[in-house]
Amino acid sequence: MKESEYRVSVFGFTQPNELWEHILYIVDINAEAESSVATGVEVSGEQRIHACGRAQAWKDIKTLLLEERKKGLDANGINNS
Repeated sequence: MKESEYRVSVFGFTQPNELWEHILYIVDINAEAESSVATGVEVSGEQRIHACGRAQAWKDIKTLLLEERKKGLDANGINNS
């Protein structure tokens, strides 16, 4: 996709969206899995730092997706409080 083709409004859907729910589920389970690795007793030092970074990356992805969703709702004139 080209940047000029990106439309945040596609995130402003109003009906339940099964694909959206699945995407958020995948992000959540991966964040949880990476957090479990990071806090495991067998992980130490640089491995723990790397695992923490991976867990945080999944959380950042979810935050980004939710921000785009809010922008999409706003762009479509939908007040999502």
